[in-house]
Amino acid sequence: MKKFIAKKGNTSICFKSEEDAKNYCAEHPEYNYEFRREWEYYDSEMRNSTTRYSRFSGNNLIDAIEQNFPQIMKTTRLYGASGYTLKSVKLQKINGATELIIESWPFSNALVGYSPKMCNKENLRKESIEIHGVENDEFVDHEYSFEIKKN
Repeated sequence: MKKFIAKKGNTSICFKSEEDAKNYCAEHPEYNYEFRREWEYYDSEMRNSTTRYSRFSGNNLIDAIEQNFPQIMKTTRLYGASGYTLKSVKLQKINGATELIIESWPFSNALVGYSPKMCNKENLRKESIEIHGVENDEFVDHEYSFEIKKN
């Protein structure tokens, strides 16, 4: 989702168009124009919040997911006390919705007694998160697989 913002200190005013935001900043020189792309997903951890959605932003959707991945992993509860081991992370368009699909084992080699045999089908967990606010021009591929990097 595209955000057109007039910003002054901690105060931000969102506008529907770039032109409206820039006009407001021209009339109020103490405000600076800012453009941001922002997305959100349902966050089951936000029990006492009125929105129950976590927002993240970045230059593009894929970069924003990579930059906010630790928080996304906490939200999905796909980690254990020692961390997690990723099998796959994919961004997919499914029936018009954009979903982030994560497969992981809820432990890492930092776990006492860890054995690679623990990374089996029985322990594998999969979670799908629908990303809201994705515009048609932001993710035109039907699938993107993230590179899994070793810790």
